[in-house]
Amino acid sequence: MKCRSRFPVFALVHSSDAFLSSVSLSPAHERKTLINYIENERRHRNGTFSVIDIGAMGNPWSVSAGIIDAIADLFATNHVDCWSGWERAVSEACCRSTPSTSHSCFDESYTRTRCCRNGFPQNKLVLFPVDITSPDGWEMLHAYVRQNGRFDFAICSHVLEDIIDPRVVIKALARVAEAGFFAVPSKFDEFEVGRERNYGAGAISGKYRGSIHHRWIYTVKNGQLLATPKLPVLDSDDIYDQISRVGDRSIAELNFFWHHDIPFQVLNGGYLGPTIEAVIDMMRAALGPNSNDDVDALLFAQRISSN
Repeated sequence: MKCRSRFPVFALVHSSDAFLSSVSLSPAHERKTLINYIENERRHRNGTFSVIDIGAMGNPWSVSAGIIDAIADLFATNHVDCWSGWERAVSEACCRSTPSTSHSCFDESYTRTRCCRNGFPQNKLVLFPVDITSPDGWEMLHAYVRQNGRFDFAICSHVLEDIIDPRVVIKALARVAEAGFFAVPSKFDEFEVGRERNYGAGAISGKYRGSIHHRWIYTVKNGQLLATPKLPVLDSDDIYDQISRVGDRSIAELNFFWHHDIPFQVLNGGYLGPTIEAVIDMMRAALGPNSNDDVDALLFAQRISSN
């Protein structure tokens, strides 16, 4: 995939074969840049740019945006295509119609953006009702790829922080797609105390950091995605108050593109030891105010450029 020149700034190159680019901090669920990128690739490749969303059903924004061709998710079969039960001639007429004459074709859920692509009805999405958290769960996708080739692009948005072992998804993705996009909460967002006060947690939210269901905190260090387990000790270690975003929505999300493979590591190879002090120190070194990782440098650069 030879398209580095079309990416925004702040590229972090890991190697000639696998690298991250367009690493950025942004408001949560800001997808305009990604949508524009996919649409530009489709124009550049005459429409032949296949996109799969991994774990889409929790927040199917990519379906609403009309940018994907396939879904891999345990609940993928809950998806309903725009034109199920419609005659082809009718759906084609709807996509060719003007907004003033298409009132019977679209509604708030099934919009023109979702249901039409380049003036034609969207094809039915390819659905993979699989457990992406299990190594065996990817076999259906692997069989599809063996027959049809890899997808050009894979979206994985707000999935990695939730699952037990992100290595399963990281390893499998490079086998089913040439490149892709990840979005996860930033470490600044994960260290905010009371973040879920307005989401049903009430007063208890003032006793823990970030989202209660998240298992991992991510950053980028030396061009690699680094996963740190979200251990209870983080809630009581005051040092992380120094990097809590304190309501700054502009840096709530860490997102990036990957190419060919995902440079990735788990903190200390997943070994939490040999002592309590060692675990606390390694977590502070990875995520604390003196970590000096690539995300800290990125935040500094973004703030300098905005002044």
